[in-house]
Amino acid sequence: MRFAFYVLLFLMVQGCAKGVQKSAAENTQTKAEIIPAPMPTQSLAKGFEPVKKMLSANCSPCHIPGGKMYERLPFDNAEIVRTHSAGIAGRLNKPENKKLLEDWLSEPQL
Repeated sequence: MRFAFYVLLFLMVQGCAKGVQKSAAENTQTKAEIIPAPMPTQSLAKGFEPVKKMLSANCSPCHIPGGKMYERLPFDNAEIVRTHSAGIAGRLNKPENKKLLEDWLSEPQL
């Protein structure tokens, strides 16, 4: 009688373990579907890093993470900077900063 009990218990545990493994696999798949793909805009061109630093120095605190304009116009996003380059250039006071932005804009996009 005990033997039958242990066999039944063993089969139940095995059945639960398979269900847990399946659920874990399903959860992984679900999480993969929910997580958005990373934005490819961070490296549109090789020279964006100096532009990003310059914008961080000139356009903070508003357009950097935590700033009041960051949600609408994040200047650490190369695509946003490209699409708003005319307005950005108009607000830069130093000619060397404008040149840095213009040089980056003239680079071929990756």
